[in-house]
Amino acid sequence: MTEVDWPDIIRQHGPIVWKTAYRLVGNAEHADDCYQETFADAVRQAAQDASHRESFEAGRQQGLKNV
Repeated sequence: MTEVDWPDIIRQHGPIVWKTAYRLVGNAEHADDCYQETFADAVRQAAQDASHRESFEAGRQQGLKNV
């Protein structure tokens, strides 16, 4: 599985995420919070997706052994 380059993702998408958050909430402190939460959620979701892929693959491999 390919490692995710989070620093690169944040460099590429961080400015637009922050600007969008600022437009929505109207203040820098809250925009900072939204920005951080957005990327924290992305990391959590990526970890969960990876875990599901690993579980699926393990189940698939077990199923192939039983064939």
